[in-house]
Amino acid sequence: MANTKNLKKIDLSHEEAVENGRKGGKATAKRKKAIKSMQEAAQALLSGTYTDDDGKELTGYELMMAKLFKIATDENKRDCLSAMRLIREITGENITADERRLLEKKIESLTAQIELSEAKKHEIEF
Repeated sequence: MANTKNLKKIDLSHEEAVENGRKGGKATAKRKKAIKSMQEAAQALLSGTYTDDDGKELTGYELMMAKLFKIATDENKRDCLSAMRLIREITGENITADERRLLEKKIESLTAQIELSEAKKHEIEF
């Protein structure tokens, strides 16, 4: 049961309640219109055609997935595990908890190896 002790009674007239409802409705409509506008802009960007560095034409979706794949396959990137998860989610491949733990351990190991390699490189430079 809800804790009604913390609730405060608001004494509003019918007209005030109607006006507050109207204001809330207008604010909701404004927010929904802004969200729809952003969605349409994003859709236009993603469905547009772009030229990559090699002169190949790609859609916004293809560019986005290529960038996500680049992040996922670069173990030096901090967000590689998140990118891997997102790719699997997009493609409909669900990762199990055990697979997630194995990937996290592998990334931790790779990160430690990279840090060790960088530390040794700095020792040699000095």
